[in-house]
Amino acid sequence: MILLITCFIIAVVGMIALLLFYPKITFRSFSIDTFWMPPFLGAIIVLATKSLDFTTFLKGLTAPTAMNPLEIMALFFSMTFLSAILDESGFFEWLANKAAKGAKGNQFLLFLLFTLLAGVLTIFTSNDIVIITLTPFLIAFCKKTHIDPVPYLVAEYVSANTYSMLLVIGNPTNIYLSSAENIDFLSYLKVMALPTLFAGISSFVLLLLLFHRKLKVPFTAGGEEIHIKDHFLFVSSFVLLLSCILLMAISSYINLPMWLISLSAALLLLILILIYVLVSKKSFRILGDGVKRLPFSLFPFLLSMFAFVLAFDQNGLTKEIATWLSSFSSPLLSYGISSFLTANIMNNIPMSVFYSTLLVEGTAGKEAIYSTIISSDIAAIFSPVGALAGMMWMSILKEKKISFSFFKFVAYGAIISIPTLFLSFLGLYLVL
Repeated sequence: MILLITCFIIAVVGMIALLLFYPKITFRSFSIDTFWMPPFLGAIIVLATKSLDFTTFLKGLTAPTAMNPLEIMALFFSMTFLSAILDESGFFEWLANKAAKGAKGNQFLLFLLFTLLAGVLTIFTSNDIVIITLTPFLIAFCKKTHIDPVPYLVAEYVSANTYSMLLVIGNPTNIYLSSAENIDFLSYLKVMALPTLFAGISSFVLLLLLFHRKLKVPFTAGGEEIHIKDHFLFVSSFVLLLSCILLMAISSYINLPMWLISLSAALLLLILILIYVLVSKKSFRILGDGVKRLPFSLFPFLLSMFAFVLAFDQNGLTKEIATWLSSFSSPLLSYGISSFLTANIMNNIPMSVFYSTLLVEGTAGKEAIYSTIISSDIAAIFSPVGALAGMMWMSILKEKKISFSFFKFVAYGAIISIPTLFLSFLGLYLVL
């Protein structure tokens, strides 16, 4: 038990240290993320020292349960692929350009449009895709119009990590936690609609209070009109993504798992792109650029954290913690607050993997499940450690020479995330 806990602590500390100080290893034009390496090494040690039986680990990977990590990864990667190809068509940049033109020099209107755009896109794609796509565009746009990019960048990031909790597919943490209790697409949406609305309104009001002075200055919207780069990619990826979401909404009625629906849509899009490239004699770079956007580092990371979770369960630690959390008079708060803090210590993905097992072991009910889901999304706003999206966002800002320190992130994050978290809990309390 001591060896297991020590390995886990070292793995988490190592992961955070690499995220903050050495996030990538670069070989010429090729780079690889480093955050997954300490947990991966820790998982190997746990298996090698028999803290987790290897047979138990293999059974966990292949078990026909909703928490199967391979199926969850298939769902997340396929949805990310559909979104990435849609972005490669130029759709997101075209939408952002339309929003900028529509503001007509009014920064308050521009701020509202970009916040809504980030939120809407996140609902139907994912927070990671929105951050990767909109952040560089916002920086370039603000430089051209000579306005401060910080309010827009913070609003985009907050919106992307707030509205991601509306649909089960908005964040891998949503998928993992809802899978723990076999919550289907529509049941999830019915409960999470009001908390998301509360979170969206409260976070936007807080953003306005923080940045209203900077938004008073008018701007001149210049620049060329942006068009869709590739209409075939746009139509095919948009139709398949929309069809995928609609089928997921009725997946429990047609008895089809969500991962199979999304994987089928992604494979169909892959086939269509291959035929399109061969017939039109275009470069395979169209496909390559989309594939490169996939967060492959999440795969060894999730498997490593899954190994730790199984080891905790095998050694009886999970049951003890679940019993303690369920003993509080309000499981909504005990699970919600503790998961928020845990996510900002170890990142929201390993937190979700761990809490999914706690929720199964405990007797807390729906309040605990949904409050943990809320925390897994809102935790990303408090500090960059809270989610990989935060580290990606900070990395882009550093690359584009935008000054925004870790401590500045936490200062803004605390002001926005804590009231938003508790108002989301209020929305959840009213629903349940």
